[in-house]
Amino acid sequence: MSDSRSTAHNTETIARPPTRDELAEIRALLMTDANMERFLDKLFGSSRWTYDMEQDVWIVTDSVHVGPGRGYIVMRRGGDWSTLRSRD
Repeated sequence: MSDSRSTAHNTETIARPPTRDELAEIRALLMTDANMERFLDKLFGSSRWTYDMEQDVWIVTDSVHVGPGRGYIVMRRGGDWSTLRSRD
């Protein structure tokens, strides 16, 4: 009687970093409001973000921020982002 666990192999694939062309394609996709919002929904959860029309950025509360104040992630079209902290 054979034990299938002893013959199992790890078939996980390690993802390679995207090429410059692939990054350019991703950034181009994130230039539209609909694609950016879909991306944010998948990354942070459905409608957990706010759009600031005046600054043309999407703002998300940083759920892993530790310390005084509140942490935020600010994303621009194309996927550029930065973090901010308020001094509440």
